[in-house]
Amino acid sequence: LEQDPSMTAARNRLQDLEQDRGHTRNTIENLKVVLHKNPHYRDGYRQLAQSYCKMGLYGFAEKAAEKVLAMDDDADARASVENIRHRSVDQSRALPFDETRLQWFLEIFRGRGDSHARQWVDANGRCGYMPVERPMRTDDVRKHLSGEDTLAVYPVTVRDTVRFIVFDVDVSKRKILVSDESALPALRQRTHEDILRIRDACRSAGMEMLVEDSGYKGRHGWLFFQNKNFEKEIDSRRAMLIGKKILKSAGQPAEDLVWEMFPHGKIDREFCRVKLPLGVNKKNNRRGLFLNEKGEPFEDQFEPLRNIVRADID
Repeated sequence: LEQDPSMTAARNRLQDLEQDRGHTRNTIENLKVVLHKNPHYRDGYRQLAQSYCKMGLYGFAEKAAEKVLAMDDDADARASVENIRHRSVDQSRALPFDETRLQWFLEIFRGRGDSHARQWVDANGRCGYMPVERPMRTDDVRKHLSGEDTLAVYPVTVRDTVRFIVFDVDVSKRKILVSDESALPALRQRTHEDILRIRDACRSAGMEMLVEDSGYKGRHGWLFFQNKNFEKEIDSRRAMLIGKKILKSAGQPAEDLVWEMFPHGKIDREFCRVKLPLGVNKKNNRRGLFLNEKGEPFEDQFEPLRNIVRADID
């Protein structure tokens, strides 16, 4: 409503929230206010963990439950943490990998060589990425694929080159705020339909794109490059120009969806980051998996990486 006071749907949604104090999203926001004022309110964190579970945000739920456990290490608190981890295990199923695949992954998704980023969440529902000021190593990739850490890469190198660009299709924040939780699966399906339109635009230009479930509210499309000398890094400005042309060819986002491309911007594009695939989103403990045309995960998640078709820009 602050962004658009005339938005009737948002105003009606706000009225519903004010009338229904039992609504999960409203409950979470109220609890966060209470816990900000009283950070030692143990039962508040317990209720917060339960509410996050209802939303499917198991990563936040686990952090809140761990906060309860830290305040009073009793059997109920330990059982709550284990129950949340058990409920989210299907979301972050393990991926088989060996040293060869670790090196392979590191090579494919190489970005800025002197830094990367690590995702964090806390018990109060806050999240972000913390810069790691050193090169990414195979041990970092191991933690990423195992679900221990979740990493992001800065695609633009110090030479202002990239090896790939990423198209991001998401449900708009505004739509999520005015929608019931039951509406979100259908909205995520629409993001898949949109990413396929972008993929088709790539194919029309003679390029292939990998489709990934971003792990939260949408899809990522990965487009890899090479030049006539089979070098895999190209000028970032040229890559972004190619990406903009593809998006223009694909048309406009469906209603309530937003499109973005990484990297972007005339300046500071070296600070753009994108979450690496096959990791576990710490917000909801869902793993970002590569998908086929029907939106189904590949049985072997490394198969799409073995069959990457790099866009020949020359």
